[in-house]
Amino acid sequence: MDRINQLPDELLLKILAMLPTMKDVVDTMLLSKRWQLLWMMVPRIKYKDTYKHPKYGSFSLFVDRSFFRHEAPVIEALHFKLGSICGSEDIHAWMRSADKRCRLYLCLPSLNDMYPAGSVFSSLVHLKICTCETEWVNVLMCVLKDSPSLRALKLHQCHFLRSKEPRPCWNPAWNESSSVPECLLSSIETFEWVKYEGAEEEKEVVAFVFRSAKCLKKATINFHSKTNDTDKKLEVIKELFSSSRRSPACQLEFR
Repeated sequence: MDRINQLPDELLLKILAMLPTMKDVVDTMLLSKRWQLLWMMVPRIKYKDTYKHPKYGSFSLFVDRSFFRHEAPVIEALHFKLGSICGSEDIHAWMRSADKRCRLYLCLPSLNDMYPAGSVFSSLVHLKICTCETEWVNVLMCVLKDSPSLRALKLHQCHFLRSKEPRPCWNPAWNESSSVPECLLSSIETFEWVKYEGAEEEKEVVAFVFRSAKCLKKATINFHSKTNDTDKKLEVIKELFSSSRRSPACQLEFR
């Protein structure tokens, strides 16, 4: 422990940033006097409401006490994986605070109950959304609408899909020109999809982004490892290449 304490703060913060959740980060304050305040400067924060800490009570209270005591001027990434414990008022407060100083990652199981209506993320420029939940498409469209300055969008299937859950649905009303979010018309420059499978709703989302994003410079599609059928993969690539792109400067990259 003495050797670790001799390391510079910059290196210790990098170590803290690799811990699984913010609960694990906060718990390090018990190691020694030097660690009591160090956790407040960690650059990457991950919250998951799959745990309850008896000292802090509910998950919402834990987030309130830890996130609002966090003092880093810039947060490299803020991850929220939320279940049914949190209310929309809590989420609204956290997301408004996050908008001021970080990149945002969202994984919400229920849009109707959890996404805070009336949100505006005027400073948010980097957004990552998990595609493992049934309503991820709805969440995506809501956040895009509420993030007028967004420059980078990343979609990622971060967790295993539950086979019994229904696939997300694309709302045809989103194809109307009046439904195109401002960020697609004026600011988004990079679009990345990790673990793309080529499902119908995924094709709809990609087509929507391509035909709407006026400033898009680069789009990267990373195929899911289970997509082993070479012929199918080539067919998907052909479809993506033939998709209409509003930005003539957009470059496609496949991995």
